[in-house]
Amino acid sequence: MNPTRPIQSNATAVAIVAVVGALACAGCVRNDHDETEDTDPPYENLNPREELQRREQRAPQAQPSQARPEPATATVRTIADITGNAGRFIGEKVVIQGQIDKIYRDQGFRLDSASPAAGGSDGDLVILGPKNATWKVDDRWNSAGVRVEGTVQRAKGVDLEKQLGWTFESDVRQAVQGEELVLIAENVQRTAPE
Repeated sequence: MNPTRPIQSNATAVAIVAVVGALACAGCVRNDHDETEDTDPPYENLNPREELQRREQRAPQAQPSQARPEPATATVRTIADITGNAGRFIGEKVVIQGQIDKIYRDQGFRLDSASPAAGGSDGDLVILGPKNATWKVDDRWNSAGVRVEGTVQRAKGVDLEKQLGWTFESDVRQAVQGEELVLIAENVQRTAPE
């Protein structure tokens, strides 16, 4: 039996741990040099371990994600859900269906939920759009079934005219005045001709 054998094994183990530790720490060292600045000697003169260490030291450090948050997806709701739980849905992007009950020129309309497509329970919600809305409804849409995507907003205590870029007609102003909530529509699609 060779008495130096365990010492060589321990020395080898210590050397391996030291190299692994150095490699692990190499990733922790911050590189304060300009990314384009090349101050290191060429890698071809280094042994493989040294070359790996140099590359790890020069690698860009991981940064927190700068990704933009995904846009909120709309949740399908009924008008009764929204009007029955007024405060719960403020600021939420929703999709609702119903039948147009009254048209307020090109500024919006009143959506009736008494239709089976809207959940079958009676209730109305005023739908408004910004002045530059890509959707427009006119008298031909009266009583039409529609699918509306938009954001629930409080009607009271908010300057909706300023926010939407309109000076409301008197009938729109009266309709909004009696409501706690409105839906600011981003998209309106006809679902069925009536």
